[in-house]
Amino acid sequence: MLSQDRYCLTINILDRNPEIEISREKFEDIKQCTATLSAALAVEEKYELITCNYVEYEQDLLNCALAHQLRFSADYIDMFDEITKFNRRITNILTSTRMYMDHMPRHLRKCLPAEDKAKLELFLKGLTHGEYDSYFEYAFLEALRNHLQHAGLCVSQVTLDNRNYPVDDGGRLWENRTLVFTDKKLLGGNPEFKKFVLNKMPDKVELTTAIRVYIGCISRIHDKIRNRIQTSVDAARASLEETLKNYSDQCTSPTKMVHANRYSATQDTPEEVVLIFFEWDNIRIKLQNKNMRKSNLSRHYVSNRTNTTTIPPATGNPT
Repeated sequence: MLSQDRYCLTINILDRNPEIEISREKFEDIKQCTATLSAALAVEEKYELITCNYVEYEQDLLNCALAHQLRFSADYIDMFDEITKFNRRITNILTSTRMYMDHMPRHLRKCLPAEDKAKLELFLKGLTHGEYDSYFEYAFLEALRNHLQHAGLCVSQVTLDNRNYPVDDGGRLWENRTLVFTDKKLLGGNPEFKKFVLNKMPDKVELTTAIRVYIGCISRIHDKIRNRIQTSVDAARASLEETLKNYSDQCTSPTKMVHANRYSATQDTPEEVVLIFFEWDNIRIKLQNKNMRKSNLSRHYVSNRTNTTTIPPATGNPT
């Protein structure tokens, strides 16, 4: 970049707007702050993808249970369609978590430019290794993701589980749920499937509980990443807000945007433009508030049971 380059704040539209000269250092700071907020938004967007894929999986469990309750079908094609559907949903979950992990080192470096690259990589590895060592389900789903990407599908069986409970009116309350399984024999047919995980597996694995534990692990990782970058992200937002306010104070009416321009000595049009505008960063804040930490999903489930007929408190086991 040549020393005679010129930097200014203005609004690049046809109307005449104030033009405020700024230093090269200020221009570079604006670029870095914008990059920090963009990376922080990318972190939240990729976590949102994981969350949306998980929600769709859980919704399909409920839809499948309702369909079986209302319509009986033992057709092989219908069973195949259900297996295919849950293979697709699980593939979506695991692919999005892999993308999240693969992209995170780059996003961390942009959010924390002053920190050592190797230390940030160790920080991220520490998070993932901690979950891997603490939860078999995390190790299992990571191995399953590798199997899905390189060897084959994973769902071996989708079943409807019917249970009934005694209730306070003297009758029984029927509960319908969908169970999704994989089995050791299917995964063992892949010679590259991680032996440590395969040896610890039962013959059949009920996948929904494992997925809930896994998503809880990802939620903890994401929460710690948020905490690590929050100070830097807040500082970047505050710096850009101050820059915009200072420019807006020079305008005849308030403005919600401003451009930071770099001009070369030989050009009348800017060679580099950085937009300061916060609507896109407000999306990041909305995603943060919407997707709170969900580390204990395996202890929660969704039910449409009503309170018109209640199960007596002493009733422990269904039949």
